[in-house]
Amino acid sequence: QNWLNLPLATALENLGKIDQAIECLQSILHVPQLRAKAALNLGKLLERAGRIPQALSAFRRAAMFRVPEPPEDIKLAAVSSAANLAEKHGLVDSARRYCQMLLEMQPNNSAIQDRLRRLEQMPL
Repeated sequence: QNWLNLPLATALENLGKIDQAIECLQSILHVPQLRAKAALNLGKLLERAGRIPQALSAFRRAAMFRVPEPPEDIKLAAVSSAANLAEKHGLVDSARRYCQMLLEMQPNNSAIQDRLRRLEQMPL
């Protein structure tokens, strides 16, 4: 029954009920099979609500769960979202860290390599 919370959260978001959608996702963060996807979606909602530190935390959690480890696509989306959000809000050190994580996941990605070089040139 917990798996219904994912589409329910989407429906609530579509109705503009962001706080209820956030609560819905938070209620399943303890379910091992759902928590990575729930944390990724939670990060997106929190970002939309302007709750940047909480959004970054949710993205980080989505990527870092250990048991079970998140699927590669969710991990990549979470780290990428965190890097974009951090950079957008001038959190250069965090953006660097997330780009380094992306590069570990995709070591031959020249766009990420270029992005990290650019971020390393920026002042903290």
